[in-house]
Amino acid sequence: MEGLRAELDPLWQARWADCVVLHLADHAYRHIDLTHGTPVSGFTKMDDPHWRVTSLGSDSAVANAFTDMLLQHASELNSIFRARMVSKRSTKELRTVLAYAVPRLIASSQAELILTSVRGPKIWRALADKIARELYEEEAAGDCPEWLLWNKLLISRFFQGCLLDSAQQAAGQMDTFRAGLHGPRSHLIAIAERIGKTGLIDQLPPLVSSTAPSGMTFQSGAFSDLIKAVEGESNRISRRAGIVHRFLDINAPSQIPAHLRERLTRTQLVNQRDHAYRQYEAASLGFGSLCSIEQLLRSLASHKGIAHLRDSGIPKPVGGWLSKLGLDTDLFDLFDQLYSANGPNLRNRAMHSGLFETSSRSLEVIIAASSVGTKPLVFSNSTVPENLCMIFLESFKKLDDYCGTVGLAKPDFSWSRSLWLTPEEADFGHRLHCDLLDPDDGPEWRAQLVRFVKRSLPCCYTQLQTAIYGWLEPFNPDSSVLLFVIWGNIFEAIYRLTLHLIGFSAIQRSDVGQNLRMFQYRMLDSTEGGLCSPAALEALVECLQPQERPIAERTIALAVKVRNALAHGAIVDYDEHNHLAAGHIVIKATQLLMEVSRRHWVREAAYFRSLGSTGSPVENWLSAEEDVYEWP
Repeated sequence: MEGLRAELDPLWQARWADCVVLHLADHAYRHIDLTHGTPVSGFTKMDDPHWRVTSLGSDSAVANAFTDMLLQHASELNSIFRARMVSKRSTKELRTVLAYAVPRLIASSQAELILTSVRGPKIWRALADKIARELYEEEAAGDCPEWLLWNKLLISRFFQGCLLDSAQQAAGQMDTFRAGLHGPRSHLIAIAERIGKTGLIDQLPPLVSSTAPSGMTFQSGAFSDLIKAVEGESNRISRRAGIVHRFLDINAPSQIPAHLRERLTRTQLVNQRDHAYRQYEAASLGFGSLCSIEQLLRSLASHKGIAHLRDSGIPKPVGGWLSKLGLDTDLFDLFDQLYSANGPNLRNRAMHSGLFETSSRSLEVIIAASSVGTKPLVFSNSTVPENLCMIFLESFKKLDDYCGTVGLAKPDFSWSRSLWLTPEEADFGHRLHCDLLDPDDGPEWRAQLVRFVKRSLPCCYTQLQTAIYGWLEPFNPDSSVLLFVIWGNIFEAIYRLTLHLIGFSAIQRSDVGQNLRMFQYRMLDSTEGGLCSPAALEALVECLQPQERPIAERTIALAVKVRNALAHGAIVDYDEHNHLAAGHIVIKATQLLMEVSRRHWVREAAYFRSLGSTGSPVENWLSAEEDVYEWP
């Protein structure tokens, strides 16, 4: 073997690196509490080079796994032997040779260098696969309740896209999950959709060359307030004047914790906040861009006489008629990929609040911001909102340019009226009292909603602040459409988590091939199993007085209607009348979801606090209720 080292080095070193990655991923898996998504003692040991050498370098199980990996490449080993006039060895003979060689290879300086130099991203990708494989087996055996299934899908996807360099950094990001009542379900949005026996099958989105939209113009903006708003926002973001910057002050006072004051200056804090706001703005703009893409595709279908709505007025899936639009091959492939469930599934993920990760990538944003100062960030992580936003904006621009060549006109957008509020429904919205604007009770209602989201869905906290502050301003064509986009996105996330909380399934599962299972968020529709089924609506209003339930049910149903209209791009003429009507409906429905969740928390917290307690059950109940309603 010594004489063959030059030829064998590339083979064994590559397999050794694979072996190290897998065993470090196994260590990480054993040191994560998947019920809470947080690290446990020992997780960060793998950052220590000495620990790696003494633990993995002397572990017989690691040596055996390394041997097995090499034996999987028996033909390559024998090719090297034959080239050096050494006879072919059987598998048994090779194992005998490797029993002698492997300990010496592992003890070599080259192996130690590999062992100590493997960094975070490779480990996290292997960890994502490990979580997915274990989950697949648990699902096959029926051993995983949905809340835990959801946690594992979220954590697997988080690690798939994680580029943090060290276990210490990853542990720090996961520690933030402790703040939300629902652990990973409070802090993460994107789930792993396709898993199998081999691990996570999901494709990550492509990485674009630029993450700074500027100078975007869309010809179709002449026909659509939504498209006009997306165009304006894309240009304002490039000037650091996006919607979050307009309503939240990056220079707002903030107390820097004592233990960070030596490492974090006031200027750095503002810089990091600035870059974080850009991510939230990119998420909103990306969502608006996808809505605009569907608006143009459906308007193009109307222009060409292609049926894209069912007789009932419900939109047909784009994939069913996309090929009839006559797009050239490149443009068709672009949107076929965007809508296809067999690829990254970007459109459907985004439309169901299941794609844009901002808070979970916050540490990556902070690290990147610290290195570039006030310059725009250029990420190597394809899952951050700025990268996703550019994917959607570039696709939108190509479609808009094409639509300009076929003579698209204002009448082609008239299909949108069937999906939007009728005049009577809009009047209903205007008659709803908007508590957030009430001169007396408005401040308290706003504070309650902020407290609720900060505790239940902190990943939506910054967007909610933006939406509320923006809502307090008079109607403004430059902002109001984007504010509605933000409200619609928040509403679905809260709606899904609330139904899950009270016992409804939020995840749909299907077998899509041999040893392959697909998971997706359930849709906001009224079909059996949908999140807006009659049983779901009935459960949401159960906490109200009987005479209040019909109005509440209608409010929720209309909130779902306008949110679905947004998702399908059915916002063309968005004036102050539409803004107030839709806003009243969505805000009132969100308040109801908040009340349903808080009542559930009171019941659950009071019960669990009474277990094993020597105090008064009544006092336990009142204490739990106060904690829920007055949480800071």
